Amino acid sequence: MKQSNSSSPSIPENFSRKKFFIRSLRLMRAMGVGVLFFPNRLGARNKTSAKKKKRFAMVIDAAKCTGCHACAVACKTENDGHLGVWRCDVKEYVSEIKGKVKLDFMPLQCNHCENPSCIEVCPVTKDKFGHRATYQRKDGIVLVDNQRCISCGKCVSACPYDARFMDPITNKANKCTLCAHRLDRGLVPACVNTCPSQVRTIWDLNDPKLKKIQKSAKLLMPEHGTRPAVYYLGIEPNDSYQDGVGTKDRWAQEM
Repeated sequence: MKQSNSSSPSIPENFSRKKFFIRSLRLMRAMGVGVLFFPNRLGARNKTSAKKKKRFAMVIDAAKCTGCHACAVACKTENDGHLGVWRCDVKEYVSEIKGKVKLDFMPLQCNHCENPSCIEVCPVTKDKFGHRATYQRKDGIVLVDNQRCISCGKCVSACPYDARFMDPITNKANKCTLCAHRLDRGLVPACVNTCPSQVRTIWDLNDPKLKKIQKSAKLLMPEHGTRPAVYYLGIEPNDSYQDGVGTKDRWAQEM
């Protein structure tokens, strides 16, 4: 009988090559080696790619708004907002329907447009990613790079929704970011998280449920061609600025 070498590891007779390969893969996985070859890790990678294709949108049901301003306070707290300026706000205006006077509330913020007019006017040279100081992420969120902003204020003037402002402390353009830092962590924006009436909800433009909502929703100032990603429910037809100059003048005074 041939004596086995004590220095070689003993392999059970019933230990097939398949089992050996599977155990080797599990060991490599535990050590973090070759993770791209594992279906579950590859699946996670695919999810990341799918996430990049997501385009965020917001639905605001103005009829539910009670004017508590919790969204505005939450936004200021979350983003270290300075006194006198607001990234999101709730405007109040009086309307009259059939002789009855009514106080209405209109939540407002950056519309994160598909075709943002603020980007076109930014004079800052594009970087290697094709971004100016104001730029748009692949998920549709429009942001301002404070490191590159030259404080010219052109983007503030170009926004038809008056959603931008010059920060009184930094003297840089500022606006709603849709709480991109929270969305990147799988959380909803602070204004959405805080609203007690669920006035604001965050969506993916690819969501079939949103497609149904869009049929009855309205956009603010669609005539500017910016294609906003904020959809409004519960507002009067004229509130969308579609039917007459009088409404625009009233809003200009109220806002």
